Amino acid sequence: MAPRPRRGLAGAVLALLAGGFLAACGSGSDARPVSDADADAGSGTRTSATFAGRVETVSGEAVPGCLITPESVDGAVEIPELAVFSDADGAFAWTLPSGTYTFSTTCDSEAHPDASADHDSLSGTSDAVRAEKAETASVTIVVA
Repeated sequence: MAPRPRRGLAGAVLALLAGGFLAACGSGSDARPVSDADADAGSGTRTSATFAGRVETVSGEAVPGCLITPESVDGAVEIPELAVFSDADGAFAWTLPSGTYTFSTTCDSEAHPDASADHDSLSGTSDAVRAEKAETASVTIVVA
């Protein structure tokens, strides 16, 4: 008779890992996971804001594939990503520490596959935009 596999130990380890994963993910509840960088000291509340915007020409045409960078008007702020690209509709969304920012963009068809050569060398900077924690602010970057 062949030896029986050790399912007891392997099954227990698998159950333990699955339980830990479900607990970390909120086990299907609507609770939003909050990272240390996104919480007030121990309170579990958001300190970040969302900046949702669009890159467009002076005539309002969407400009996809442009590299967007933020600059904090409030001083030195740790920004989790250095840059994002506008999508096929010219849109972008970025979660940053709450505060006031300007957003700059440059368009280069060699930097992103969605960018059009017609928009090469276009650039622009938004007006200063402020969002408090847990808010969403609207940003428009007009390129010329």
